Amino acid sequence: MASDDRTLTPYNVLPNRQEASLLVVGAEGVGKHDLSLAVLKIPVQFSLQIRTASSLPLPTENADLRPRIDFICFIMSMTDRESIQVVEKSLSLVDVKYFLGRACLVVTGVHSHKKMTDLDQVTALADSFNLPLVFGEVKSEKERDQLARRILTMTEVAAGFKNHVSPLLVESTRLVTTS
Repeated sequence: MASDDRTLTPYNVLPNRQEASLLVVGAEGVGKHDLSLAVLKIPVQFSLQIRTASSLPLPTENADLRPRIDFICFIMSMTDRESIQVVEKSLSLVDVKYFLGRACLVVTGVHSHKKMTDLDQVTALADSFNLPLVFGEVKSEKERDQLARRILTMTEVAAGFKNHVSPLLVESTRLVTTS
C-alpha cells in the first residue's frame, strides 16, 4: 500500500451526518456512469454524492473541497484488459482502511465469450485486497438495478446510516465459515 500524499484515505475529512459519498473507479466504457445513475435513482433519506474516476490517484486540485469518500466501488470488465489494469493500479493507491468494509469490486463480463482474463485472476485480486466481489451486468437494466441497490446498501453501512451495523461487523461476518 502506498503511503504518500497520493494515497486515498477515508479519514482525511470529517464525516457529514446528512450525506454519504461514493466513489466509482473504472476505465472508460465499463459502465461506471450507468451504474452511478442507477444508484442515484434509488430514493434515500440523506444526500448522496457520487464521484466517478477513470483511475486513481484523484487530482490534487480542489482536494480540500472534496467530500469525505465513504465507499469506493471499483468496476472492471473481464472483457477489457485495460479495465483490469486500471483497477490493479488504483487499488495500490488506496489506504488499507478502505479494505475493511469500505470498498468492493464489481465485475462485469463474466459470461462473455470474449474474456481477457479468467475468474481465478479476478478472485486472487479481490482476495489480496480483501474486497467483496459483486458480479453483474451493467448493460442489463434488471442486473444494473440490483447492483445499484447492493452498492447503495454497502455505502449506507460505510457512511454510518445503518443503525447497529458497521463496516467492520459486515466484514467479520463475511469471513465466518461453518464446518
